[in-house]
Formats: sequence, structure tokens, C-alpha cells
Amino acid sequence: VYTCKGQDAHEGAYTAKATLTRVPAHSAGAHVAYDFRLDVDGFGSYPGHAVAKGLNAAIYFANTDPATQDFGTGLAEFKKNRKGQWTFTKFYYEPAYKGGSHGTEVCVRQ
Repeated sequence: VYTCKGQDAHEGAYTAKATLTRVPAHSAGAHVAYDFRLDVDGFGSYPGHAVAKGLNAAIYFANTDPATQDFGTGLAEFKKNRKGQWTFTKFYYEPAYKGGSHGTEVCVRQ
């Protein structure tokens, strides 16, 4: 579970909670599968999935309300911060949300 601060091209600054749950049955060697969920204050939940190798992960997410067309794909890089906490920085692209959008998130493990 991670606490996140984001910046969206259309919506501006936001806060969120990201939950990644490893899926051992669909992980193989250095490749790891995850269930992903992002809960964004004021915007709802974005369930999805992720795959990772090493310190990089591709993440798909979609708002639970399909009418918003608020879905996309992100690329995250994991590392430890100066306090020794795991963090990830994600860049994402949303092709349909309000004509297309993008943004970034910085997340710190709780």
C-alpha cells in the first residue's frame, strides 16, 4: 500500500492510495504480476493490473465508472528513498479522458 501525490494535465494536483497485490500464480521468475488499485480522493477507484521486471512496472487502470472514459496505462520506476522507504514514480497516459490526458504520481510505501 502506497500513499501518492499526483499531477494530472486536466485535473491538477490530487492525492491517492495505491495498492499492489502480487499474483504468484501468474508470476514467473523475474516477471511479476500484480493486481492494482488506485483510490483517488474525489474521483473514485481505478482497479487494474500491472506487470513488473526488476524495478520497472507497466500498469493499466480504469475508473469504475465507464462513462468517464478515465482509463490509461502507466510506466512506474521503483526505488528506495533517503529514508529507506520503497517509492515509485509513474508517468501515465489516458487516451480518451477529456480528449486525452497524462500525468505523474509519486508514491511512498506506508
